[in-house]
Amino acid sequence: MRIGTIAAVFLAGVVSGVLVAVQAQQSSGQPAERVTGIGGVFLKAREPKALSGWYRDTLGLGVMESATFAPFLWREREDSSRLGTTVWSLFPSDTKYFAPSDATCMVNYRVRNLEAMLAQFYLGVVYQSNWYPRRLQLLKRIAYKIKRRMQRYRKK
Repeated sequence: MRIGTIAAVFLAGVVSGVLVAVQAQQSSGQPAERVTGIGGVFLKAREPKALSGWYRDTLGLGVMESATFAPFLWREREDSSRLGTTVWSLFPSDTKYFAPSDATCMVNYRVRNLEAMLAQFYLGVVYQSNWYPRRLQLLKRIAYKIKRRMQRYRKK
């Protein structure tokens, strides 16, 4: 019981500290967390293997013979010893990977601190009165998916 209380107080302190920092940064007009790059570009295609072959042969994308994706390697600007990757990938047109969206393409962004970005995001969304409840519910589902993926990633 005592450890749970200590953990809850610690967590509340961390979350409130992040929220205060985000609010202070936002009041200056500059977001605390920003997109630092593109993590991936994903497209739906009727025939992903054939189309990826066209991109490989015509545009020179580094798509392997039997694959439908190409990694782009680059170095971090602040620390050139760190490598980064941006993925370009084709998916079948009936994929559920983009769900709940029906979009034909998706762009994943890179951020330094996902938790701080989500806190900043929620502060911005919650305090905007022109957001409809349906949109807010969709955004919460997206944030939940991100949180679950992060938990799976951290377990590895």
